[in-house]
This record gives sequence, structure tokens and C-alpha cells, in this order.
Amino acid sequence: MAYQKIYSREYWENLPSEKTAINRNRLNNIEGGIDAIDDRVCALDTTKVDLTKANELVKEILWDESNGTLTVVKMNGSKAVIDTKLEKLAVNFKYNPESQQLVITLDDGTTQNVDLSALITQYEFTDSDTIAFAIGSDGKVSAIVKEGSIQEKHLRPDYLADIKVESAKAVASAKSAGESETNAAKSATDAKDSADRVQEIENEINKKLTMTEFDVNEDGELIYTDNSAYNFVVDNDGNLNWEVA
Repeated sequence: MAYQKIYSREYWENLPSEKTAINRNRLNNIEGGIDAIDDRVCALDTTKVDLTKANELVKEILWDESNGTLTVVKMNGSKAVIDTKLEKLAVNFKYNPESQQLVITLDDGTTQNVDLSALITQYEFTDSDTIAFAIGSDGKVSAIVKEGSIQEKHLRPDYLADIKVESAKAVASAKSAGESETNAAKSATDAKDSADRVQEIENEINKKLTMTEFDVNEDGELIYTDNSAYNFVVDNDGNLNWEVA
């Protein structure tokens, strides 16, 4: 509690001045001031702090930024150092997948390792008959379907039914194409036979249109050729021989 001023002093003058003559009011003013001072002294003595406790009070607090410590200086001169560990605060961290440790970089440049192996479950990916796994450089796992590994049991029933229907259609189309090919081959053979027959008829007609010719062969025989497909030959005995050309 802050005390307010309660006493006004008297400025005394010597004789022959009569301005400050001693009288009742001035003496009571002095007594009143002394009494008030006495009361205040007693009040201060009653409310004052104990010296032992006062010596434990903090006089000042010093901060050392280089090592993150607080030094508390007490009234009796004793000191207490408090390490705030601020220089040990983490400023960065990274994970080491090989050692399964969290590497924490502190403010003072040192590092601390935190073992996370107990918190990490190891998974092993094993290829199956149909699926193959691969791990990329970024650590991500991808899966692919092996070529030629999908069987009927892996297909949805509706897909399998569609495939079987289309397969049956393909077989039927192949069979129909085979029959058409056979028929086409037979038609080609028949066409060739007809063409050959036409050629024979044409040749026969050409022969019919040829004038009759007579010729003597090396043996001196007379050879008669008419516009038919036959040859008539007269031998040495004068006989007429009929030969099929």
C-alpha cells in the first residue's frame, strides 16, 4: 500500500519575528505528525517481509541465448541455472528406411535417432501365378497381370458366357468358310472342265471348216484328210485304211 503525505511542516522564524510563535496549534501539529509517523512505522514493521524470505526473492533473471539457459539471481546472491533445452529443439527430421529410424536434427546441429522398427509392420509381396509385383524408386508397389495367366475361373460369368458365344460363332463361321472354299474349288474345277470342253468343240468346228487335203508321206503313201477327225490312208496294196486321228 502506498502512503500519502499527511504532515505539513512549519517554517519557524527567529525573534524578533512573531509569525511563528509557539502556540497550541503548532505544538499539536508537531505531535500529530510524530504520532502518524509512529503508526506508520509500526504498520511497516508488522507487514514487512521476513529477511530470510526476502533473501530468497528473485533479484534478476539472466538469459543466455547461446546455450538456452536461464540464470536466476536471488537477493542473497545465490544463483540457479535453468536449462530450457531450447538448443535441443528439432528443426528438421527425416526417415531412414534401411534402419527404420527417425533421424531428428536439433537446433545445435546434432542429431538424435528414434527407432521405429517396433511400430512398422514389414510386408512381403510374393508373385502368384497371375499377379506380379514391382517396387518403384519412390517406394510405391505396383501390380501387373501376367500375360497368358487369365483362365476361365478368373472371368466374370457374364463375360465368360459372351466369350463362349462369340467363340461358337467363330467356329461356325470357320466351318461355313471351309464349306464355301470346298464348293468354290469344285465350281472352279467344273468351270475348267467346261472351258476345256468348249475348247475341244471349238477345235472340232475349226477342223470341220478346214478344206480337204491330200498328201504323200515319206513312204509314198497317199494320205487323205477331210474336215472330220479321221484320216484315210491308201496302202501299197491299194487298200483304203481308215484311221482315227
